[in-house]
Amino acid sequence: MKSLHKKVTLFLCVVSLSSVSAKTTHVKKQDASVAVKDVKVVNSKDALVAVSQPIKTSHSVKKEKQKNKADLPNGDLIDKIEVTIYGDEGVQIITKSDLERLSIDGQERTKEDIILERLMFLDAQKMHMVQGDEAVDAYLNNIQREHNMNKEQLEYLFANSGYSYEEAREQLRILYAVNAIVDFKIRSRLIVPEQDVVAYYKSHPVKLQPTYQIQRAVVSLPVDQAEQAAFKKEVELWCQTGKGDIVPVWDEPFWIEKGDIAESKKFITTMHIGACAISSETDEGIELFKLADKKEERDQSIEERYREITDILRRPKYEELLTDYKKQLRESASIVYL
Repeated sequence: MKSLHKKVTLFLCVVSLSSVSAKTTHVKKQDASVAVKDVKVVNSKDALVAVSQPIKTSHSVKKEKQKNKADLPNGDLIDKIEVTIYGDEGVQIITKSDLERLSIDGQERTKEDIILERLMFLDAQKMHMVQGDEAVDAYLNNIQREHNMNKEQLEYLFANSGYSYEEAREQLRILYAVNAIVDFKIRSRLIVPEQDVVAYYKSHPVKLQPTYQIQRAVVSLPVDQAEQAAFKKEVELWCQTGKGDIVPVWDEPFWIEKGDIAESKKFITTMHIGACAISSETDEGIELFKLADKKEERDQSIEERYREITDILRRPKYEELLTDYKKQLRESASIVYL
């Protein structure tokens, strides 16, 4: 029943789209009823209702409007139009179900977020930046290959997010278009001069903590407790001199910052490269650490920070351009809240 409701909702959107001229920029008072084959859409004050009805002429529709509300056929509530956006390139309808479900990538969105998304989509249509069916299908096929999924599994994944397969395809098309228009109108204008990056780097130095590349091994103790004391001394001697029959199996080396080392393991910070030290005795055996390499505290280089700094410097300009773009979009369209 849920998928049927969604299909009817999409069908109603198509009906509404086809009833408005692509170049309409001002909202005109619309007829409250639209008659189509097998479905009658009644846009009442409170809800959108769909019921089975035969084809009706404009004359019969006019007569139907004159009837008393009590004579209207009963129907089941399937959705409700919350916002209608009239733009130069068409119409976008936002329903109650659009507001109640997460985005296709699982993010929560407000009504204003969705309105902005649809305004950008209309602008992308105007700039011919909307992907065709082949591009969207290619992306979906790539998702299936990367995650070893078939179409049925992908449909199940979308259904868990509240989307039918066709709704998910359309939502992906919208997201691609929005990203493309934002890249073109905003991100492409976010040029940060190199001298600004250098100036920020010098005025905001970042110190990197000392880091240590260590390896860990555990040497099993003899089962006979009488032999354990002598074995521990043998392990200690091997750590100090490298001589003896001890053959630890070292784990893969890994890097760790000084601030992340536990207090009981701080001895690592005083070790020399290549040195071995006994850490503690565990249930597994005697724990050993070897220092493979280390890096002293230093200033992070500008090469390491360049991307981070440009992102920081772009952010205020991005917000400024985005605010102007939102204003422009709202001024070029008519938004009706129902």
